[in-house]
Amino acid sequence: MVLWRVWYRRNGVIHDQKILTDLEVVPWATSFLTEFRQANIVTSGNAGEVKKPKPKWTPPLVGKVKMNTDATINSGDVVALLRGLVMASDVGLWPSEVEVDAQTIVTLMDSSGIPFSDVWMVIQDIKLLLEEFPACSVAFVPRNANMVAHCLAKLGLSLVNDCFWM
Repeated sequence: MVLWRVWYRRNGVIHDQKILTDLEVVPWATSFLTEFRQANIVTSGNAGEVKKPKPKWTPPLVGKVKMNTDATINSGDVVALLRGLVMASDVGLWPSEVEVDAQTIVTLMDSSGIPFSDVWMVIQDIKLLLEEFPACSVAFVPRNANMVAHCLAKLGLSLVNDCFWM
């Protein structure tokens, strides 16, 4: 640290005509090192642990439509996706992105093997519907990045009729 400050002082003399005394170098280096150590103290958790940023919802690009779906039961997620796509088609609003908080749906969408799920036929219907719109992507997002859709799905449990929010 002291050597760096001496080098920095030398550059100040050459380029800026700033002259610092030898007595200024050591206190500055000590202060700088103390601040550096305090800024790097880990107060909780493991040293070296990197916190992942909290996922959050991101808006669609300007002029694009984004659909977020959620249901309160597993098979409901895939039905919510199908019904949301049908409704979007009916009103002429095709999303460029669809986000679901069920990783299984994305896995099934990417699969082309033997039916291995009770929702396989619904997945096939979704795939057929999406063929008309190849620019639309289906992606998984964690529930905490899809909280509005999740809260609306919970609200829907208390309602008699099916609901869609736009």
